This record gives sequence, structure tokens and C-alpha cells, in this order.
Amino acid sequence: MYYIGVEDGGVSGAEIGCRDSLVATYTEPVKTQDHVKASMERLLADGDRLHGSSGLYNALHESALTYQRARIDGDTVTVHLSGELKSGGSCDDPRIEWQLRQTAATAAGVGEAIILINGIRIEDYLSGRGPAVPEAPAPAAQAPITVPLTVYYIGLAGEETSGGGIGCGDSVVATLTQPVTSTDQLEASITHLLANKQEFLGESGLYNALNSSALSYQGSTQDGETVTVNLSGSVTVRGTCDGPRIEAQLEQTAATAAGVAEAVVLVNGIPIEKLVAVK
Repeated sequence: MYYIGVEDGGVSGAEIGCRDSLVATYTEPVKTQDHVKASMERLLADGDRLHGSSGLYNALHESALTYQRARIDGDTVTVHLSGELKSGGSCDDPRIEWQLRQTAATAAGVGEAIILINGIRIEDYLSGRGPAVPEAPAPAAQAPITVPLTVYYIGLAGEETSGGGIGCGDSVVATLTQPVTSTDQLEASITHLLANKQEFLGESGLYNALNSSALSYQGSTQDGETVTVNLSGSVTVRGTCDGPRIEAQLEQTAATAAGVAEAVVLVNGIPIEKLVAVK
């Protein structure tokens, strides 16, 4: 089965889409008379975002697809699926297409695979030419407000700072910006944090573990007391201590701006804690 090495640049497999790699993986031995059916069903049943401890991304994790049948004609296999396909965006489109196509082609031992979902070719689904989906009504525009933003930085171990202990004995410390006018305090706060490329915050001595990363705010959703923030780009971690610092800066800034207890931060669809873990 095939999964995705996100922004791997073709190092681990064939390069696709947004400079990702298409990477072959292997299951334990499976006894079957139909390799295509067994491989596709196994892939579609995987509801995890990441493939085990490999760090490989599964772009199909939010889809609900069922294998129906397959037909081999010469060097081409045509696979029929049914159900609902969900894509996380333009970079996920080629990831989904190639996970399905290459898994099917390899299992069938052919050079080409055609994937049909509810009778429609997958490339038509992903290009927006598939069945029409009613759009949700646009939310009412919020009036702009002007307030200081709360942004978090790191008090390094041994410094006289206040805040909750994290990582290597550090503290995560709230700071206030000058008043900022915005219609979305969460977007404004995260954007302000990501735009700061200084290693230390002025004369405060507070450390900015995000100074070498290149991240952009994409959007957010809120469910009860949890806000999920979607970022894109790359994270640079300079040692084991920087991992929890980066995670704390992002999560605490997001939670405070959204007025909730917990924040989940995703970078290119991958949880931040997975990306900053240094082994």
C-alpha cells in the first residue's frame, strides 16, 4: 500500500503534487485470492492520519469509501469504489489520487489504474467536476475590533519569568502587542506570532522558538472547548528542547485568542507534536 512523505521532495519515493513522495509500505503476510481487493480494502479501512510510527501521511483518513470490484484489461486495472471522498485541499488531491492508483496498479501487477468513485473518475471528483455539493451559507461578517493581542513566548530555564513549566524547565509567557484592528483575533494573533523572525522578543529576554520556521495561517474550526488551527509550511526544530517550546507557543496563543481551553495545531494536516518530536 502507498502513503505520503509530506514535502519529502521525492527522497523516499516518486515525487508528486506539492513536492511530496509516494512511498510503498508493506503489511504482514495476508492470505488472499484477490490482491487488488485485499490491498484496496486494507488501505480504505485505515482511518488514521499517520501510518503507524513511520510518519507517513494518509490523505484518505477522512474519506468513507468502499471497494466494489475491479477489472483488468491488458496493462490497466479499473477499480470501482463507492461512498464519500474528502480532500483536505489542493495538496491533498494528488496525494489521494496516487495513494489509490498506485496501490491498485501494484496489487494488480499492471502499469496503469483507473479509479472510479460512484461511477465518476477520481480526477473529475478532485477537480470539482464531480457531483455538486451544496455550499454552506457564508457566516455573517464580524465587525472589526481594536484590542491588544495576547501572544506567547518562552522564558528559558533559569530566567526570572512566570508561566507554566514546559519542556526543559522553561516557562510559556503571555505578552501583549500594541492594539491591533481585526475581525478575527485568532487569525491576527497566530499571524503576528508567525511573522516574528527575531530569536528574542525585544529586551524582554523571552525566546521565540518559531523564529526559524516558515509557517502560514490557513484557517481554524472550533468544537466546544477545542479550537483546531490549520497551518501550512515548514517547521524548523533546533534540538530536543525547542519541540515543546514551539508546540506551547502555538497552542497557548491559539487557545487564548479563541477563548477556549485547548488548541490542536495542524501543519500540512499533521499534528504539531508529531513534527516537533526530536528522537
